[in-house]
Amino acid sequence: MHRWGIAFILLAFMAQSALVYGQTDPSYLKGEEWKDEAGAKFTTLYFTLGDKEWPNADPFRMVVIGDSIAWGCGLYTKEKYHYLVADWLQKTLKRPVEITVLAHTGATIIKPTNTDASKHAFIDPELGSWDPVLLEQAKHIPNPGDVDLILVSGGINDVGVDTLIVPIDNSYTINDRCQDVRDSMNILLRVLLNKCDKSVIIVTDYYAVVSKDTPSSSINKFADFVKENDPNWLHRTFSSKISDSADIISNNCAKFYSESIKSLSDSKGGAVYSANEYSRANFGKDRVYFAAVDFPSDRSYGTSKSLLWELLDTDNGGKTNDHKYYYRVSLCERVSCNWDDKIQAVAHPNVEGDQKYYFAIQKIIEQRLSDFGSNSNTNDQPRSFEPVEVEVKGPQPITLTLYVHDGSAEGPVLSDVEVTGQDAAGSSFQLVIDSNGYATIEGGPGTWSFSVSAFGYETSSWSQSIALTCTKHAFLQKTLVVTPTVFDVFHASIWTVSETGPTGNCPGTWTRRPGTDIFDASWSCEGGVTDVIDITSVEGNRIVLHRRGINGDYTGTISPDGTSISGTGSWFSPGTKWLVSIPKAVTITPTSFAVIHASIWTVQEIGPMGNCPGTWTRRPGTDTFDASWSCEGGVTDVIDITSVEGNKIVLHRRGINGDYTGTISPDGTSISGTGSWFSPGTKWLVSVPT
Repeated sequence: MHRWGIAFILLAFMAQSALVYGQTDPSYLKGEEWKDEAGAKFTTLYFTLGDKEWPNADPFRMVVIGDSIAWGCGLYTKEKYHYLVADWLQKTLKRPVEITVLAHTGATIIKPTNTDASKHAFIDPELGSWDPVLLEQAKHIPNPGDVDLILVSGGINDVGVDTLIVPIDNSYTINDRCQDVRDSMNILLRVLLNKCDKSVIIVTDYYAVVSKDTPSSSINKFADFVKENDPNWLHRTFSSKISDSADIISNNCAKFYSESIKSLSDSKGGAVYSANEYSRANFGKDRVYFAAVDFPSDRSYGTSKSLLWELLDTDNGGKTNDHKYYYRVSLCERVSCNWDDKIQAVAHPNVEGDQKYYFAIQKIIEQRLSDFGSNSNTNDQPRSFEPVEVEVKGPQPITLTLYVHDGSAEGPVLSDVEVTGQDAAGSSFQLVIDSNGYATIEGGPGTWSFSVSAFGYETSSWSQSIALTCTKHAFLQKTLVVTPTVFDVFHASIWTVSETGPTGNCPGTWTRRPGTDIFDASWSCEGGVTDVIDITSVEGNRIVLHRRGINGDYTGTISPDGTSISGTGSWFSPGTKWLVSIPKAVTITPTSFAVIHASIWTVQEIGPMGNCPGTWTRRPGTDTFDASWSCEGGVTDVIDITSVEGNKIVLHRRGINGDYTGTISPDGTSISGTGSWFSPGTKWLVSVPT
């Protein structure tokens, strides 16, 4: 079976898997089971949104066919653009939305040439397979006459990602294959127009995976990884490294991007243009639309604000930073996988990248929103995209869909944002944007006023005209506001973290980069996870930190004594908590006690069970000790002086998260006290040089 080698590292659309069908995302329900062209069993997936909110309205029916872009490789269900579109539609139309998903990773529009279907045994949507191809997916659309909207993505796998990545100029090959994609897509669209004769079809475009902004270090990383792991790497015979040919690769990717737009789009000669010529001749109107997605070159693979999932770790078969990595790993633990199956999501849109697709599709729908049936009446329910005649008896309510972004209108969508204001009639509204990142507000047309605020951001207020049902995008500027505090969150070099939820505990250690508010974080669960965390806001006892790898925020409350934080993460499942233990704030009043300056302490912990002697050695220039005890076979820990007031002293023992409290002797050479975890009658004694 032909393998595409390095193609999987940058855009794993063409994998040829040989697995056994497994359970996909539990958010989907299983529908029809059928055998594809290669003889493997395929299960149509579906889900419904808004059925509880709009129980008396006829459902709006949406179908998703295509490749890994349409499937949403690497994403949770609620992060995928087809889910976001459906959720927005059910709230806008006030109708349930039924979604049927036939798309899967690796799908081509038509069957590839020189492919032995008999050797193909399986498909899981998160892994890779060319079949069922898009034309076959179209054959299995249930109840086609009732379909309102079809989302289509296809073509990259017909061109072959490997064609883009090989370090030679493939301009002519890319051009020829994109022409073939145009013809294949035109056939597919005609099939869909006839089969689903009342539907509207939206075709999405692609993006340049590698650009001139892609760092050479990222190219080196995946090139070396592929050479190490692919036993049949197609390009071993090339004398030059891929990393030496970055310009050629970026030119190939740019060529594909431009030629694919020409082949797929609504411009003359494109598949959508040709399909609409057919639609006008046979149905009297245009029914196919092209959604252009905005992926700037400075957000391509490997850039600092990339919109794509990336290869994080090159050890042990590779590791990606997407949300379905461990699901793919679990499949490969049960069955035989190819070397690249675990990293299928590399260079696919991440959460913010998929939102770009959602916005592009939403824009197309909004331009024809007046053609949608948005009432919830079950009698004579108008069909989508059919004109609806209504008797106008005065100003009609309109619906605003408002998104609030981080930093700019192109930034990540924020949640937990409070929106207040008034419509043109003076009716007030107050709501909080949920985890989907947007709010819908009904009101009268005219000038509306808004005030938008979120913890850790500057409040933004403005007025603008809202004359029609529409979507608007606002943004908030993040601000680092640090009020005076004794909390040691700004001084502790190491945080002990646990993320505890229904599925168990994930412990971690976050280590501060010296002189910064940035932590290098690691967790021991799921085989080891690493990321970078930034403190972004502290106001009173409220703290916000940003996790870069998944573009999410921790929000928490610092305890009154400054030694711990409790809170949650924006991506956490319900019931999951984020807990941090940190040393107390250091407040040391002026003192001449020798104990404050001694480099070595001789310690005894004496109780009913005997004496446990120890030696605590001060780290130079700090109030931190490396402690060791000779009892119980040898014990070590780290101790911090956290408070000295008069002759009272408090120290924190990190390993057991407990405190020593004691009284310094008048001559400043010894301490006597206890520990918060000590059994009754146990004493803590310290002697220091005079």
